[in-house]
Amino acid sequence: MFGLLIIIGIVTSCAQARHRRPADIITTLQNAGHYTKALAALNATTGLLDQLMNETDVTMFLPTDDAYLNATLRDVMDFHGDIQFHIVSNESIRIGNRVSDSVHNTMALEPLRLNVYNILGIFAAEGVEITERNMQTSNGYIHGLGGIMTPPEGNAVYLMSQRSELSTFHTLLNQTGLLDQVKNDHNITLFAPSEAAWHTAMDSATLTYLWSHQNLMKEVLLYHVIDRQTLYSIGMRHHLNFVTADHDHDRVVVIEDGSDHIFVNEAKVTEADISATNGVIHVVDRVLIPTKVMLELEAQNLVVIG
Repeated sequence: MFGLLIIIGIVTSCAQARHRRPADIITTLQNAGHYTKALAALNATTGLLDQLMNETDVTMFLPTDDAYLNATLRDVMDFHGDIQFHIVSNESIRIGNRVSDSVHNTMALEPLRLNVYNILGIFAAEGVEITERNMQTSNGYIHGLGGIMTPPEGNAVYLMSQRSELSTFHTLLNQTGLLDQVKNDHNITLFAPSEAAWHTAMDSATLTYLWSHQNLMKEVLLYHVIDRQTLYSIGMRHHLNFVTADHDHDRVVVIEDGSDHIFVNEAKVTEADISATNGVIHVVDRVLIPTKVMLELEAQNLVVIG
């Protein structure tokens, strides 16, 4: 009889453990032990933690202590100022292998984009690696980040219009009627040539020829576009290749050299991960030319300066 009571007690304890409610947000972060900086920042925002504890569903994307300590002072200040961008209310987001290019509304009223790069086994939030997934709380989930996210400041077309170094690329997209295509793609990647790429790295006669042949110019411009897919630099590894939006769906090869340098074909990425509400922009130092256009230029005795 005594043995039977012990067995019943064990079964009851196991059943209770299985149905035990997860800890609240504060306890979960405290138990994890490596979110002390993020928890302090949450505490410093008047009334925020109380509000979050009372939410029915909430998902948080918080930098680990290591990420916080390795961040620049500006990133840390941005995190404190944009802490609500790291929180999605009214939604419990469990991250699995099918979250790529899912967009969620944050408490900052700005969209947050989630990606999974399956071939690399990497998950990202606004281009920042998710290093710890699916810590369940009593009212949602917490995901740990290896860095600090930056909110997008507008769609890709708007961002290009605000950057003088992308003026020519923006102008050409406009003159060839491609701006709406860029704006209406909700998951776009742009490798945007800088002003130097157009006016220094490219021969002036070649630029003039392309300018006067819009069908060729469109092909060149769309060769800088990966449509319906948001590719942050964290998803660029080794020698991966991606289909572009030009007529022949040519491919570009992304090369990451292991020393924080990224190349797209022969062009170097000089500024990566400019988040847009509809995707991401990377600035490159050369104009990419698809094969058929290159053959046409060669037939005209025109060249692109390497």
